[in-house]
Amino acid sequence: MRPLIVLMTVLVCSQLAYSQEGSVKATITPEIDRQNFPTEDWPYLYYFDFSVVPEESRQEMIQVFSFVVASSSTQELVEYCTPAKVTDTIYRIDTRDLNWDVHALQSILAANPYKMSKVEGPVLSTNPLWFIVNIGDSTESTGYNQLLFGKDKPTRSEFLSQFKTTMEAQYRVGFVEDDSGVSVQKVRWVQNFPNGIRTDVWGTLDFLELNNKNDPLSNLTYLIQDWETKPLHNGEEWIAGMPKVSITTKERGRLQAYGLFTEKGVSVTEAPPR
Repeated sequence: MRPLIVLMTVLVCSQLAYSQEGSVKATITPEIDRQNFPTEDWPYLYYFDFSVVPEESRQEMIQVFSFVVASSSTQELVEYCTPAKVTDTIYRIDTRDLNWDVHALQSILAANPYKMSKVEGPVLSTNPLWFIVNIGDSTESTGYNQLLFGKDKPTRSEFLSQFKTTMEAQYRVGFVEDDSGVSVQKVRWVQNFPNGIRTDVWGTLDFLELNNKNDPLSNLTYLIQDWETKPLHNGEEWIAGMPKVSITTKERGRLQAYGLFTEKGVSVTEAPPR
């Protein structure tokens, strides 16, 4: 019987990990953590494993990951749009808390060449570094738009509607910028519109060529209803504030959503080169 006891001891010990204090605790994996939830919740739970990140950089990458997740979510409550810590290296998200379409996330993760583990169906555990790049770079991926707007290329109207933007001319406030560091002609309209989520939305109208006909100072009454029918500009950048509030600390803040469009409100991933 002794060999059997030794074998059983080895098997049991292989399932245990020692903490820094020397006490023994069970190794928690995504599969084990998921058992704490009803099976009907499982399709909405996804895990990200930071063990692939060197320890000296891990905490910084976890912060970056948390920022990317919250910036891709319309969820206002910080505690609901912050990934949950399962272990020092494993973090969990629930797509329902983030207001994400679970099918959109599944589609995004299906393209991940660095899948880490899979348990019947959708990817269970994902490389967070790939996710950060995929969602954070809209020129290479539509993941950001899929999570925030539910589609690859939202139009300007859909972008503004997502944030309940009020576009009536009487509520518009703005100015003409004459030395922009990101506009080809340096001169552009910068306008602010209120919205229904207690923040505001800023939009710019930019030009490839500038002349007396489309000079902003000569067209101060140029309204949104003219943009698509009689456009004077060539492109637009929109930035919407997304409110965030902490239940715990009561602190309030905001993150920003971005959209780039043609003068007719068609989504583009990058401005044309000059």
